[in-house]
Amino acid sequence: YNQYPLLNTKDTYFMKVKFTDTFSGIIYLNLTFTETIYNKSNIVLNKIDNYNYSFPINLSYLPKNYEGAVNITFSGTDKYNNVEINIAPKKFEKFYIDGKKPELNITIITPKNNSFISTTSPTITWSNASDNGLYPSGIKNYYIEISSNINFKSVVETYVIYSAYYNMKSSLSELSYYWRIYSSDTLSNISDWSNTYSFIVDLTPPSKVTGLQSITHIIDKETSNSTVLINWNQSIDKSSGVAGYSIKWGEIPLGVLSENVS
Repeated sequence: YNQYPLLNTKDTYFMKVKFTDTFSGIIYLNLTFTETIYNKSNIVLNKIDNYNYSFPINLSYLPKNYEGAVNITFSGTDKYNNVEINIAPKKFEKFYIDGKKPELNITIITPKNNSFISTTSPTITWSNASDNGLYPSGIKNYYIEISSNINFKSVVETYVIYSAYYNMKSSLSELSYYWRIYSSDTLSNISDWSNTYSFIVDLTPPSKVTGLQSITHIIDKETSNSTVLINWNQSIDKSSGVAGYSIKWGEIPLGVLSENVS
């Protein structure tokens, strides 16, 4: 269908036609869609020269999500009400309509929904939306909203982007943030909003470990026991929680990183 124009239902388009009646002059055009979804008589013409005219086609009468191929038939009426049926568009007698909104069944890639992050300018990524239907025009862009309010009453950032990721421009504080997107195809058909997703910025490290001691050995006292058991007071993290501890050991106080324990 790429050889014919692909239109949406929101705009008014102008079609150029050439007439053969030069005696009394064509003053009106009668337009019929063969699908019988639209018939229009006495369309006022815009004269370009003695043979060529243009006229508007307003497609807003169509159902909101209409899609289909439209074949059209023309007849012209002169000032004496004579009808000329041998009239055709200059280049085509058909066009296609894509009024279907894109589908936004996306998958979140980063950050994971409801996850904690430790950066103030995260990159949000998702899978591509799809523009399906009989005559899809293709995804053009996305619109993203990011807010610290789940109802989006206070928006931190809004942006129009042309790929399935977004690098935050703002420096975020330690808060919960919510985001959503919609997509638009090349004919400006707009999808519904996506689900609302969230992430939490956590920049505060856990509290310092205290009370570190061995329960099997005494400092500076030799022993043949090669198994060392140690304990400490639990660290506190009021945001994302303590994920684990890093233990260093060795012959000198600084030691070496041995392992991570939970």
